[in-house]
Amino acid sequence: MLAQGIRPGELVAIYLMNSAEFLIIWLALLSIGCSPAFLNYNLEGTALLHCLDVCEAKLIIADDDAGCRARIEGSREVIEKNKGMKMVFLDDELRREITATKAIVPGDEYRAGVTGEFPCCLIYTRYVNGSFHSIIQLTDIFQWHYGPSEGLCLYH
Repeated sequence: MLAQGIRPGELVAIYLMNSAEFLIIWLALLSIGCSPAFLNYNLEGTALLHCLDVCEAKLIIADDDAGCRARIEGSREVIEKNKGMKMVFLDDELRREITATKAIVPGDEYRAGVTGEFPCCLIYTRYVNGSFHSIIQLTDIFQWHYGPSEGLCLYH
């Protein structure tokens, strides 16, 4: 992700179905002082764009599943041109590229500025009627390491 221009303190939008890569990407982001904004992979159109506006990610990692691809491709022009976000699909080509890359443990300097105020992740949820979206910001998961936090915060 560093090669994609992501820097410590930034959020990366994750539009993935359940997979081993989901957890690996989360841990990789934390290792460089970043956090994921987990998007519901069923979101599309206005709801998806709203979530992207809130998290202000520069990079979106999307699932290569045909349904996921179709939903996010419907907004790709707005995402890339109007919002300036880069989109990559976790397809076989990207997996090969990742596998061919030498594994290097990121230095502590990437996480040096991370405090208890920085979210461990953002989780997007939806009310039962589907009309509103929220973000649950988890800051207290690593409270023991980074110090006290305000706990679980909801944003509308």
